Amino acid sequence: MCKDINMIDKIAKINQLEKELLLSREAPILLLKTKNNLSKFIAPNIDRVGCMVAYSGFHHILFKYFDKPIVATSANISGEPIITDIKDIEKKLNFGDFSQKCSFLDHFGNPKSMSRHSKERFPWIFWTHF
Repeated sequence: MCKDINMIDKIAKINQLEKELLLSREAPILLLKTKNNLSKFIAPNIDRVGCMVAYSGFHHILFKYFDKPIVATSANISGEPIITDIKDIEKKLNFGDFSQKCSFLDHFGNPKSMSRHSKERFPWIFWTHF
């Protein structure tokens, strides 16, 4: 998640249509080609990263105090049930050297359970060059 389009432009290649979509009221997450300047721990061996522009008041408060892109993830492990309890995150995920630097934000308000299980959908713009 980025504060604005300028921040996204620093980490990913973005065209005019993608800018317009990111700034639309739907506020989608778009899969954009990275500029290869991200940590090796973010989407390893993948040349794209999901990007979104901060849209809620809470997001804007976060960026008032933090001026870097924020890695926002469901923290789910492929093939396993959705993690619904924040206590399970540290048990199931290995953060290696980042274990002392990681912070978790449970935005569901109830650390014991998540009320709705869903998978997000990521729009991806395909460009064909002839």
